[in-house]
Amino acid sequence: MRKYYLTIVLMTLSCIQTLYAGIDISIIETAENVSIPPSIAENGKSLVYAAFNSDKKVPALFISNQQESGSFSKPEAAFDSSIKPEGIKQNFKVFYSVKKFIKQFHPGCEIFQQKNTGFNSPTIFNNIIAFSAILSNGRQGIFYAVKKDGKWKVFPIAVNGQDAPGKTTGKFESFDSPYITMNSEAVFLASLDDNTDMICSYDINAAQNNPNTALTALHMASRNLFNFYDISVAKGTFATRAETSDGIMSMFVFRRSSGKLIRKTPQDYSLLRKGKPIILGGPSYYRGKLAFSAYSRNTDNQIVSAIYSDAGENNYTSPIVYSGKKYESLDTTFTYRVRNPTLYVRKDKAYITFMGYPFRNKNITGVYLAEIVKGKVKLSAVAVPGQMIGDIKIKSALTGAVSIRKCTIPLLLKSTCGKELIAVARVSN
Repeated sequence: MRKYYLTIVLMTLSCIQTLYAGIDISIIETAENVSIPPSIAENGKSLVYAAFNSDKKVPALFISNQQESGSFSKPEAAFDSSIKPEGIKQNFKVFYSVKKFIKQFHPGCEIFQQKNTGFNSPTIFNNIIAFSAILSNGRQGIFYAVKKDGKWKVFPIAVNGQDAPGKTTGKFESFDSPYITMNSEAVFLASLDDNTDMICSYDINAAQNNPNTALTALHMASRNLFNFYDISVAKGTFATRAETSDGIMSMFVFRRSSGKLIRKTPQDYSLLRKGKPIILGGPSYYRGKLAFSAYSRNTDNQIVSAIYSDAGENNYTSPIVYSGKKYESLDTTFTYRVRNPTLYVRKDKAYITFMGYPFRNKNITGVYLAEIVKGKVKLSAVAVPGQMIGDIKIKSALTGAVSIRKCTIPLLLKSTCGKELIAVARVSN
């Protein structure tokens, strides 16, 4: 009876619109112990996330696909941690990996240091999932899964201890999660045992025909450009944050024709205090444009965070949104941080989803949307604490690494009654 009632509730909720004009939310499933919020495919037709498989009592990767009606299917476990990658004796322990933190840069800003890059989200495109994971013996690696004849098979791309490609004697030590491109290429960030970072690619289509397909080294850190942090991939190239030898962090875009990283951001930003260290978060790259978060301290030694972008004819030096300001359209002041932007560009309009903290609580976040046209920014709430969806009250909302494509936003909602809900928000355009 309880299961029947829950099914009826979910069917009802899927038809309910949010209270915010122009944004509709459909709840597609209840979940259990979600460790990685959903991330959306580049074509907007699939979602992938990591959660606990309550039937088998093990971690699993779940997927949901867009149906002909436009709605998303009930998520199903593609595979769980009991599966063994081809050619490897061990099964999986968890579906994420940890990038080794190498440098204690900028003394006094330890609050900005993080051991994990990005969300470690798996990514999906056309029935290929690329992901990072830890094996049952503790080894970390990058893997991909392909669905063949109705069954998922998993293959290794790289594991720690393996020789890194290119002109280096280093071995892989840790990884960030890979992006799967629209041409089935996995691009990922790795740290080596000689304390350098590099970005690699792997042609999955070629690997299906030739298991001996080699990794390609796209770019390696040097004395002049190092400390890579997160990557964002679009149409075969990528953007990353890096630090130069003069101690300045900037965003760089990789140019395949020359094999070089090209600086795309200024060294000074309005709002953030000059003379104080400015820490940049990971980038979001789309159609040659960037969005990213930045952090510093003000004269009272309080954290100030902001999101910057050059999309929608905006200027990097003017923040899209920042903490400490009262936004009347949201009836909100972000008291802690704004972070994890995802950029999407459609015609002459840019969209940036981001997470913000409306209360002084690091565990309570909301998901918001910035729409930018000709440099003008409009902010909207997507899913925020206190919002009602039917009879469910949202406690917090989170997004994955890629959180908007085709004006579709995947969400993890946590309710005040303890439920975890996978949902999809759609933006009118």
